[in-house]
Amino acid sequence: MIDNIDHLGGIIQGTENGSTDGWVVYLNFLYTGDVSNLRHVITQLAINNTEYWIRIESNTGWFSQVSQYYFTVAIGDPKNLDKVRGVLLQQHLLIFDQETESFLEWKNSTVIHGSSAAIDKTWSELREGCIQLISNEANMTYWTDFWVSY
Repeated sequence: MIDNIDHLGGIIQGTENGSTDGWVVYLNFLYTGDVSNLRHVITQLAINNTEYWIRIESNTGWFSQVSQYYFTVAIGDPKNLDKVRGVLLQQHLLIFDQETESFLEWKNSTVIHGSSAAIDKTWSELREGCIQLISNEANMTYWTDFWVSY
């Protein structure tokens, strides 16, 4: 991850452990570029490091974090999984995991975990459009056949 920050224009100042027994590591860096480009920095880190929880914050209170791009979609009937995956992939969303679990009242549902970082749009910007696309293209009903995280 340090190489990613160097490549994106940050100057590493050091690291320090958080107060959570190694679960949090602070990577301090200076960034002299345009502050509006920091969203690009977090996007690139999120694309390349989907397994990490990443947050960038400034000493002025601005922040951006990976969770802004993270989403889940639960599908009630596994036979609809390929349809939903197809809709998400058509939108160039990154799918990095899926699992079978009980979700809401669905006993054998499939939950897809993904990220919108690859297209540099937060999940809140895309959520409603994805619900509409899944409804239309997969002929499914929100809350009856599938659920999408906020």
